[in-house]
This record gives sequence, structure tokens and C-alpha cells, in this order.
Amino acid sequence: MNNDYLALILMLLAILLFLASFLMMNCASKIVKDIDERNKLIDNLLDKRSKLLDEKEKILNDSEEHK
Repeated sequence: MNNDYLALILMLLAILLFLASFLMMNCASKIVKDIDERNKLIDNLLDKRSKLLDEKEKILNDSEEHK
């Protein structure tokens, strides 16, 4: 009788561990997606910044040539 309860408890623990690992993987994938989205936004901002700096340099060079 005690062995039956022990086996039942161990099976329930195994199921709970499986469910917990599944939930953790689900949360981790959401976190990775959020990080990827933020990285894309940062890349876009850096590209825009680079373009603006290039434009600024062109304008400064043009203004120096006209002097």
C-alpha cells in the first residue's frame, strides 16, 4: 500500500515537473521574442542615426566649400 502511494506521488511530481518546464520554456520564448524586437528597434535607430550623421557631415562639408 505504501509503495502504491509513493509511486502515485512520484508520478504526480513527474507530471508537475513536466508542466513547469513547459511553462518555463514558453516564458523563455516570449522573452527571446521581446529581446529580438528590441534589438530590431535599436538597429533601426542606429541606422537612422548613422544616416543623419552622414547628412550632417555632407552639409558641413558643403558649407565649408562655399566659404
